[in-house]
Amino acid sequence: MIYLSVLLETLKKFGSLMSGLSGIVSFDREDDFLDNLPAKYRSMTIDDINTAAERYIDPSIWTWVIVGDLSKIEQGIRENRFREKRNF
Repeated sequence: MIYLSVLLETLKKFGSLMSGLSGIVSFDREDDFLDNLPAKYRSMTIDDINTAAERYIDPSIWTWVIVGDLSKIEQGIRENRFREKRNF
């Protein structure tokens, strides 16, 4: 049984590595991209993250799925001005 868990862990790591390498090729990144990524993330400030979010995220096209007892959550939903309500 221990061999199976070691094999599965190895395959999981291999899959992550292959995904990273695929990204390097697909997005024409430098060969040392994965080596430099942790330092890049550590150096980011909250302002960097907010700037990127404002640039790339458009909440006007999001779809929100809210699950729960409508009698308990409807007021909060209306207060947040969701445009449309569909009950399923």
